[in-house]
Amino acid sequence: MNNMIWDAVLWLRKKLNRDKEDIIQAVNNIQNLFETSVDATASASDIMEGKTAYNGTALLTGIIKDRRGVTVTAGTVTQDANYTYLSIPEDARYNANSKVRTQNSNLNDTIYNAIVTQGVTPASKNYADLVAAIAAVKANNYNSGVTNGINSMAIHAVGGANTGTFT
Repeated sequence: MNNMIWDAVLWLRKKLNRDKEDIIQAVNNIQNLFETSVDATASASDIMEGKTAYNGTALLTGIIKDRRGVTVTAGTVTQDANYTYLSIPEDARYNANSKVRTQNSNLNDTIYNAIVTQGVTPASKNYADLVAAIAAVKANNYNSGVTNGINSMAIHAVGGANTGTFT
């Protein structure tokens, strides 16, 4: 009976030692994680909102908004002779399904008014109606012997911006 008790004690000692070694190894692994994470360069602004990461000393919670597949309004809109530029309104994650929008400018108003001064009133200010009205003005000018083309009038009316093909 003494041998059985002694065997049980030895078994328990080995088990405790093995558990102790497992615990020490787990603690060392955690310590290694932090030691090797000190090289991490991410900050909260590099991580998606709601996601977390360690930077070696602290738990970081991401702040980058997820705008994948979302339409957002442009921050600022600028234009040069060739392009219109829409600035992205905020740091966020976007993808090919995301869209940046801005309100329609008064570009169509300018073209509409220029066409009206040529004696034709477009049905509306949408692109298709403006193109049709420009064609009518071109035909009127051609038929009346005016050689100065309507393309010149329409393009200059919008400050040189190419808004489509007006032929």
